Amino acid sequence: MEKDLEIVKQKIETFMNETFLVKLDENINIETDLFVTGIINSYGYMQIINYLQDEFEIEMTNDELFSNVLSTFSSMITFVEEKKKGKQRA
Repeated sequence: MEKDLEIVKQKIETFMNETFLVKLDENINIETDLFVTGIINSYGYMQIINYLQDEFEIEMTNDELFSNVLSTFSSMITFVEEKKKGKQRA
């Protein structure tokens, strides 16, 4: 499971770097709020949603779409892992 988590983290980091030219370093860590720092806006949020749904084959509920659950690297990774666990149980 740890390997799966690392793969998810790497894929999200790569996407964020390629799409928003942002990567984890001394200024941006896994808990940095990407909205507050101005790295993403509502359009960027939709790009993240589309990427996560396509790449990890997960679906988001309306509540999840509008709750800003994807505002940090950490929240994106956790969200994908929880959705994938739920999908495996279904």
